[in-house]
Amino acid sequence: MSSIRRFAAPMACALFLGLPASAQAIEARACFTRSCPPNGYAYKDPVTCMTVKPMQPPFEVDLDCDMMNDAWDIPITLKKAGGGSWPTTDACGNQICLPAIPDPAGPGCGADHYSPRFKKAGGGKEGSRVGQCVFPCGRNKWTLTFVDANGDCVPDKFTKSTWECRDGGVNWPFSGKIKTFVTDLTKRRIVPVEACRTVIPTTSGVGYTITDAVMVPLGTELSTIILNNEPIGEPQIAEDTTESTEQGDGGSTLCNTLTPPATIVPGQTATFSGLLVNKDTVTHTYQISTAGSPGLQVATAIETATFVVAPGGSTTYEIDTVFDGVGEGFLVTYAWAETGDPDDNAFDAAVFGNPPTVPASSRPFWAGLILALGAFGLIALRRRVCA
Repeated sequence: MSSIRRFAAPMACALFLGLPASAQAIEARACFTRSCPPNGYAYKDPVTCMTVKPMQPPFEVDLDCDMMNDAWDIPITLKKAGGGSWPTTDACGNQICLPAIPDPAGPGCGADHYSPRFKKAGGGKEGSRVGQCVFPCGRNKWTLTFVDANGDCVPDKFTKSTWECRDGGVNWPFSGKIKTFVTDLTKRRIVPVEACRTVIPTTSGVGYTITDAVMVPLGTELSTIILNNEPIGEPQIAEDTTESTEQGDGGSTLCNTLTPPATIVPGQTATFSGLLVNKDTVTHTYQISTAGSPGLQVATAIETATFVVAPGGSTTYEIDTVFDGVGEGFLVTYAWAETGDPDDNAFDAAVFGNPPTVPASSRPFWAGLILALGAFGLIALRRRVCA
């Protein structure tokens, strides 16, 4: 297990990545323009304390492709810094969308929930889920990452999705539990993470600890994922069906970007690079919690390090690791501020390696033929790399 290294500098993301400004990674916050349920049609009357269910709004989208609409379509906008918005379809034809799923027990029974989707160009109509609302009184935040190398105001390709769901229990405020889905859309892997707010005895302050994290292929049924020895689950029916006013407009004041090394050799030190950008108007002191896949030894000193970042400034950090496993893995970091406010915090996950390969002898004939054709350059490459 090796040491960590860190240094601070008031640099922009583009300079850190060694990219021109137009090619730097962009984080865009998705704003939901309707709540779930769409118009709060099921709620408890504050005077009579009776559950009121006005007329159910009609479903607008067919998710199971049975020619009947079965969910609501929640319009979303990707906010652009300085005003305006980004398209929700990238230059490769990939699309993001936000259906709202009715409670299986019946619309308005308390567990209607968001189901963010990524639709790969040419893929199925229903798309792949990249997160879900997993708490009865959850508060959700969705962030998309991409680049716009040519500056045409269209994402070249969505590369990462981060869906964060916070638990408020039956009655808000925040209980301290967070479940986040960090999806590497290029490698088609999802890293569900569970974190919990804790009290730091030495300072009487508030901190956060990652309690569990796993990695699964994109397309996995998310409700079956196990975190802390229990399924991550679908939302449970809430005792209080108060009208929902959430519209996903709560953004984060922190950008946390974690990058894996180009290569990782089992048994040798591998360094992950991180970047924290303070988008707030005040100075913050950040700390970092980490979790890695089985076989990844992480330097524990990062847990006690502090990073003071001025408004609009940034700092880099490095984490040395040793991977004793095979195939693929991940490292996740959760950077949190001294305020304890989750809006001042940010997750990121770096996926590395490759899934186990199929032995050449077991590949079907046509697969070998395609590989042979590719080797001789007979497969034309698209101008844009959209795979």
